[in-house]
Amino acid sequence: MQSERVHFVLSGRVAVKHDGNRSSSGVRWMHYAGADELLLLAPFGQTVARIRSDMRGAVLDMPFKHYAAKDADELTQQVLGWRLPLSGLRYWVLALPAPKSVFDIEHDANGQ
Repeated sequence: MQSERVHFVLSGRVAVKHDGNRSSSGVRWMHYAGADELLLLAPFGQTVARIRSDMRGAVLDMPFKHYAAKDADELTQQVLGWRLPLSGLRYWVLALPAPKSVFDIEHDANGQ
């Protein structure tokens, strides 16, 4: 993926609450034309986990652990026990409707 042109890079934090448990992590997401790479970061910036996905499938690598699945949504279900909708997040970041999803577009008087 290194040689592909990066379409966007998103850095920030993610917080998750599931079944009464809470956790948070830094995140760095690089979106390429046909692939994604997502790094989950510890408080001081160390990579805790790396998720890579493309048309061939998705993999999650952590120290001493490796997981694979057909896509990132299934991978997070397998590893975390719940489905994180990574496949649709790129559309949300770019403010675009996801394919095959229901959506409404509203414009103000200025066309925005």
